[in-house]
Amino acid sequence: MSTNKRVFSEQETSAILQKAAKMQEAAVDGEYTPGITREELEKIANEAGIDPKFVTRALDDISKNEPKKGWLNLSEEYERVIEGEIDPDDFDEIFRDLKPANNQMGVRQVGRTVSMQTFYKSAMCYIEMTSRQGRTRVKVKSIPFMAYFLSLHPTLLGGIIGGANVGAAGQPLLGALIFFGLSTLGIFGFAGLVKKGHKSAKALVDVLEERVEEHTSRLRSNLEKAKPIVQEEPAYEDLRDVPG
Repeated sequence: MSTNKRVFSEQETSAILQKAAKMQEAAVDGEYTPGITREELEKIANEAGIDPKFVTRALDDISKNEPKKGWLNLSEEYERVIEGEIDPDDFDEIFRDLKPANNQMGVRQVGRTVSMQTFYKSAMCYIEMTSRQGRTRVKVKSIPFMAYFLSLHPTLLGGIIGGANVGAAGQPLLGALIFFGLSTLGIFGFAGLVKKGHKSAKALVDVLEERVEEHTSRLRSNLEKAKPIVQEEPAYEDLRDVPG
């Protein structure tokens, strides 16, 4: 069936619009503006035949803190779109006191998008910030890499080596218990650290959102103060010829 006559489901519509937005954002000559205002959202819904009252109800049900969950919920991604644009030269101010987790990768900047991996509150996070067309988008994603190496990796190795040595010494049952005991301990520790990483990612995106709002608010304030005062021309009364 031709796509010109096809009727798309709500799920397909959402996926198509998201993909199209990402393609336009990635285009070199694209003029994509991050985010959609409530007015724009209501307009789209109205054109789709959705009653505005149901849009309002949906907005009330959606929390801005709801993250995008990764596979097995090992990672969570938080996203914010803030009104106001930041000059790339000022990105360092937003990322102050944040250092790259990997010095070889460092901070990567392509045009008006900057990204890096960093540690925040003992958790590894991935940050991406894009500022264009009067808005700034901030994404923070938790990474379970360090959680694995601090919990599951050493306990699994310890369980395998310890269990194997005890089993080789003639106590296979005890060796199996050591392996399963340490593995279980590692799993619980890993789950706890992953959950802590999610909280760190949320805390970091909140901090970056606040910094962007402060920066853009200060810029707007400075622009208002810098506006020249336009003095109106004095009004002159009509000059009439006075007989001499």
